[in-house]
Amino acid sequence: VTDIALQTGDITSTWRWTLMISSDIILLTYGLRILKGNDHLWQMI
Repeated sequence: VTDIALQTGDITSTWRWTLMISSDIILLTYGLRILKGNDHLWQMI
């Protein structure tokens, strides 16, 4: 992915890839937090 972006040389394409990757990481972190919260609730019950 990064190689293709570098070959094209488009700053917009690289920013799009970076935004997509960062958003995926944020979604994963929030998802893990939600899963941990659910596990905590299950433990309380």
